[in-house]
Amino acid sequence: MGRNRITHIIATAFMCAATASSAVRQHGIALLQNSGRQPLPQVTVMVSGAAPATSDSHGQFSLHFATRNEGDAVRTVEIGKTGYELVNTREVTLWNISATDTFTVVLCPRGSLAESRRRYYKLGEDRYRRLYRQKLAELDKALTDRQIIEQQYREKIMEAGEQLQRALDRLEEFCDRFARINRDMLSELDHRALALLDTGDIDGAIKVYEEARLLETFNEKRLLRDSIAAQKAHVTEKVMEEIRLLEREGSQQSLARRDSLLQLIEK
Repeated sequence: MGRNRITHIIATAFMCAATASSAVRQHGIALLQNSGRQPLPQVTVMVSGAAPATSDSHGQFSLHFATRNEGDAVRTVEIGKTGYELVNTREVTLWNISATDTFTVVLCPRGSLAESRRRYYKLGEDRYRRLYRQKLAELDKALTDRQIIEQQYREKIMEAGEQLQRALDRLEEFCDRFARINRDMLSELDHRALALLDTGDIDGAIKVYEEARLLETFNEKRLLRDSIAAQKAHVTEKVMEEIRLLEREGSQQSLARRDSLLQLIEK
């Protein structure tokens, strides 16, 4: 066997090993929303970098990524089944490839999400419009009793209308999230919100998510602040090393450069 032939075999083996090391298989399962984890067969899953897969009678499917790696984001996702629609779109958007974790896709009969959104919106709208009418009645009485003047009355009427519109806009934003809650796989946040929704407290459910969003924003800002502080400390340390070197040199030019760096640190 010639040297060139041996070299070719070794190179091919290395290429095959590299290809094998980059290949990863993602297992998944398709479930029906709010069904006690009922598997859903014949769900087609199409993603970039893998051949399309279809869930079996147990709802299970497998995607083989030949050129992708563990932890890579799953791109260009299309998940569907005739007569059904995807529920957990947020989780699918954040999907990263994992060879060890089974990814869950949740679907519901087409039209179920829209119906749930309408139901939650009606629940909140009835409450907000009732509060609006109560506010108008209070203002009418205050005007009749001469507790406020006509100008104040008109301003407060306008303010009440604006508050109603803001409440309805806020309600519409969160109704989609309420509709996508899967009672079979509740996060702590969804569990708290659902407990309030089941009692009709839609305001309380919205506040659960709003407070979580505020906390998330706060933590992001804190991490950014800590990162900036760490970078600043690192840069300061490097500048101090440069200052010490300049002082050892002791030349007029070096000392002038040192003074400039000290001023920079003070700023």
